[in-house]
Amino acid sequence: MLRCYLKARTIRESVLKATDYFALDLGTTKFCISALRDNSADSSYTLDTVSVNARGMSKGMVSDLKEVDERIKVLISAAQQHFGVVIDRVTLGVAGSHLRSLIHKSTLNLGHSTITEKTLKKLTDQIREEAYEENREILHVIPLQFRVDNRQNTVSPIGFTGESLFCSALVIDADEFYLRDLVKICNQNSLEVEHLVAEPLASASVTLGDGYRSNGVVLIDIGGGTTDGMIFVDGKPIRSFTVNIAGNLITRDIALGLNLSDIEAERCKMFFGLNECSESIAIKNLNGQEREITSSELQRFLLPRINEFLVYLHKEISPFIKLLGSGIVLTGGGAEIKGLDHYIEAKLKLPSRKKIPQLSASNDNEAPIYERIIATEQELIPKNATVIGLLKYSLDQAFAGGRLMINNHNATFLTKFINWFKELH
Repeated sequence: MLRCYLKARTIRESVLKATDYFALDLGTTKFCISALRDNSADSSYTLDTVSVNARGMSKGMVSDLKEVDERIKVLISAAQQHFGVVIDRVTLGVAGSHLRSLIHKSTLNLGHSTITEKTLKKLTDQIREEAYEENREILHVIPLQFRVDNRQNTVSPIGFTGESLFCSALVIDADEFYLRDLVKICNQNSLEVEHLVAEPLASASVTLGDGYRSNGVVLIDIGGGTTDGMIFVDGKPIRSFTVNIAGNLITRDIALGLNLSDIEAERCKMFFGLNECSESIAIKNLNGQEREITSSELQRFLLPRINEFLVYLHKEISPFIKLLGSGIVLTGGGAEIKGLDHYIEAKLKLPSRKKIPQLSASNDNEAPIYERIIATEQELIPKNATVIGLLKYSLDQAFAGGRLMINNHNATFLTKFINWFKELH
């Protein structure tokens, strides 16, 4: 667990329970804190989210530390007022093109011993050491399959005895120094970072059911600055990727093409989307002139960027395309563009559908808490998929004791940095 320096509190609010959970998503267009609050009276949990407009972000990453720090302060103040508690810990999402995934293979000498949980922990630690690269920080090691000696592959080798244990695992790492900056920003705002989580993994955890994963699927989370992707084959994540085309860039194309403000361009984009219709919409351009535009006029500026996006997407998924029986699942704010799912299906020849996030138990974790979560339709919307996924990660770690299915990062470097930062105060 990542321990950040916490400043003394002076706000008089209700006491933060150990069973309250908070997640922080620093997106390109919005910053949000999502909470699961423990309702002690009836043992239920309430899902709630507070967001503010983002500043100081570019393509899913911090570009201006001062602006981001100022907006986080605004967000925390609003969230604490809304929730009625002091927030001092969060699960933090990590996004951007610096994220990287790779398949790593390793073999552990067993010496004729029986495989236990400790054995698996030793093997994943070995994978971390072998896969580590300078200036990179490993966020997740996700075992895909095991093999004892020369036997058949298995997903659960515990109890077997042999001479060696082979493991193939997905390793997700990130820029070490960028993580340092993320942690520092939270630290400066009196937040303890309990977990650092790759955002594609978080979004996938609340939008993809076990059936989708088993049949092979691509999760596409279209945000404001970037599109995050995660590919699953045979139930396991095998690749994450980032495409630097998303909602903001599409909106800017429309704004430039029609001489509109970004707000007007966004309104047009969400009104028409990719659907052909006979309706028109009244707009006012930057010269103050009012006129009507149609869907066909909008699509002159919308489609080129969508088609470019699909070129990059196809490049990422083409090696696995025959393994994707469940096709493509869209989420994130950009997935709300009308007709986008049908357009992608027609162009890529893969089933495509939009999904909303759900906080529910999975085969990996059947903790009963999921049956007691109260969530409204206003909360369970595509643009909240990432932050809700971060909450699920936090819950799974708490109730499964940090099981090896999705391991939290080993914060060796970051812990040293935080101790150094702590000494400054």
